[in-house]
Amino acid sequence: MSATLNLGKSVFKGKPSQLYKGAIISALTFLGTYVLRLNVIWLIIAAGLLGAAFFSFGGEVESAGVANERTDGSPAKHRFRITTAHLPLFIVAAIVVLLLVVAAARGLFVTFFQIGLFAFGGGFAAVPLVQHIVVDQFHWLSFAQFRDGIAVGQITPGPVFITATFIGYKVLGIFGALVAAFGIFLPPVILMISLVGVHDRVKHLKIIQVLIRGFLFGFIGLLVSVTLQFALKSLAGWQTWLVFAAVFVYVWYLKKNAIWAILGTIAFSLLVIGH
Repeated sequence: MSATLNLGKSVFKGKPSQLYKGAIISALTFLGTYVLRLNVIWLIIAAGLLGAAFFSFGGEVESAGVANERTDGSPAKHRFRITTAHLPLFIVAAIVVLLLVVAAARGLFVTFFQIGLFAFGGGFAAVPLVQHIVVDQFHWLSFAQFRDGIAVGQITPGPVFITATFIGYKVLGIFGALVAAFGIFLPPVILMISLVGVHDRVKHLKIIQVLIRGFLFGFIGLLVSVTLQFALKSLAGWQTWLVFAAVFVYVWYLKKNAIWAILGTIAFSLLVIGH
């Protein structure tokens, strides 16, 4: 809940006209996933297109121009030479080919590569996509297992994406854990390396900005859907409601470290709810 509100605050800011358009995108993606059970990937793409349609003509997002030179004033170099520095790229490419050839690993790798590629915003924005593919589509985990994996992942580095390791382990053991982790982290690495030379040239383009705004507003709707499902499945008695209220106040209002809230929740569960 706290993560959903924090992400919402960071996205829902700007002019009133931008906010109500964003609310429409969020509402549509929420209805699409929670009520109509549509494919999340298509909902993400639709959110980006709606962002382009809504924000391109209203003046909310302005293009700041395109940079033609580097920030240090030196001209950009476009020549490419193969050197020993490119050895890691060839190693990664060989691993990818191997995983695509091995039938047992192919589906797991492609699935988490797809998640890493479409999880715009990272972190909790990836949760709806992971749930749709892992729980609803392939049934690799039950909803309860997925929920527990996300919860336990909060005490680890990279809490949401690292849940891929847990899912991979449930599917193919240690090998599956390695495949899933490699697959979900590979797309961001590839994109960062491949786009570093053009990032400054495209980040101010209006079409890029409006697409990203659409994606982010869409992810808010998807995340609200997941949060609601977590609440309906988890808040089953007064004890769980008490834990929820205490943690929400501790993290959201008092701005305390979430790790201590998680550890306190575990202790409370063992002492009270477990009896």
